[in-house]
Amino acid sequence: MRSDVQLPRAVYAKTPLLIGALFLAVGMVLLASAVITNMLRADDWERRSAHTTGIVVDITTSHTETRKSDGAARRKTTYCPVVEFRADGRTHTFEADTCTDPGPRIGERLDVRYDPAKPADAMLDSWTARWLLVTILGGIGVLFSGIGGLVLMRLGKLPGHKPVRA
Repeated sequence: MRSDVQLPRAVYAKTPLLIGALFLAVGMVLLASAVITNMLRADDWERRSAHTTGIVVDITTSHTETRKSDGAARRKTTYCPVVEFRADGRTHTFEADTCTDPGPRIGERLDVRYDPAKPADAMLDSWTARWLLVTILGGIGVLFSGIGGLVLMRLGKLPGHKPVRA
């Protein structure tokens, strides 16, 4: 079924502007999310948590399966440490949220951060556990903001920039 409806040229002319503005807006939201996540989660956790060393007492596995473009299945296994540490005179155990391949070995010592008021609330004290989410949000935010800014700059819609003609 063919439609003979013609959109006005003004709609076509504004499409790049809308795309640039959308990319810029999404990028700014992601950057703001990274900053807010860091301020609320990381800074607060850093202030109220205590540091200790834990020992890997068990390893759990996590399996994911993806399909390649040719239809072949690819199975990936990651290893999640179960860590035991001592706080307030008692032994506490938790399974880390950060799973890796290769994983740590049983008996390996790992840095742990925990809430002294609730020692069961613990996590590995590693770069991945603390900064990965902020880095991903910030990186995608910078990329989207950059693309949006370049599109708007090319159209001459940013202050101090004239349209670039190709």
